Amino acid sequence: MLKNRTLLPPQKNLDFIIEDYDVPEPYEVKWKVLNRGDEAKRRDMIHGQIISTSRAGRG
Repeated sequence: MLKNRTLLPPQKNLDFIIEDYDVPEPYEVKWKVLNRGDEAKRRDMIHGQIISTSRAGRG
């Protein structure tokens, strides 16, 4: 999607997998989410938020 500069449609999700890391456990993974554009404006959700994953450190 990044390569083709396409947008993620509304009501869709992205899953990310960390395949290689050198951080000792326990650790916590957080994702920075940025909403922008017409749909975010329409929903009054123009913001960036940090989301913790519930699957961090398991694998």
